[in-house]
Amino acid sequence: MTRQLIRRGILAADQDLFYPVYYDPPATAHVRHRLEALCHRAMVFDRLGMDRLLAGTAQPTR
Repeated sequence: MTRQLIRRGILAADQDLFYPVYYDPPATAHVRHRLEALCHRAMVFDRLGMDRLLAGTAQPTR
């Protein structure tokens, strides 16, 4: 699958795949963005502590 994605130009040949890599097909990319916007509006990320984590201000849990 990786070779096919590289051949199609979707994935860079030097992409580090140690961390998750997600593909957003252009035809449906708007769906993920819409869902993220709805989660932000509903403060879902804030309730999970993700806003602080993403901003780099989260305190480590003990």
